[in-house]
Amino acid sequence: MKSIILSLLLVASLTACKKSLGKKVLIEGTKAEVYYKGEGVTEGDALKLGAWLKNQNVINNTTNQSIILSKGDDSSYEIRLVGTGESSPERTQAMQQLGAGLSIEVFDNKGVNIVIVDKNDKGLQVYPFSRDAVKQLQEMLDKAKQDAAPQDTMSTTPVEDSITNNNQ
Repeated sequence: MKSIILSLLLVASLTACKKSLGKKVLIEGTKAEVYYKGEGVTEGDALKLGAWLKNQNVINNTTNQSIILSKGDDSSYEIRLVGTGESSPERTQAMQQLGAGLSIEVFDNKGVNIVIVDKNDKGLQVYPFSRDAVKQLQEMLDKAKQDAAPQDTMSTTPVEDSITNNNQ
């Protein structure tokens, strides 16, 4: 009996030693949770991150997803996502674009590193922040805004032309 109790205490202490993921917020309309931790990282940051990821269809209401938000020593944000360690040029580009989008639209142009982790939070692949990716994305966003803006034309309508011509 003592050995069973001792074993249970050992398991409980090992479980308690598991590193803290931080405080948790649930993202409305999804099955995602964002953990946030560290100095300078707020619940508001976690909620903004979750809302943006939801709007970008990165998180949804069909798959359980956990995201960890923290800050590095250099004040850049770190986003930890569960995934596989596979690597390809396309994935690198997608992750750098994700970091760039988060930098521009969520974190006031601060650096954002994306880290892919396994289910035990072991780092598998790091996608460091890229200023070039931010510049490219910002140019695309600026062009999209410009294309969507109403064009200011100085032309007149045929009715205005006929009134002008009749008054001459």
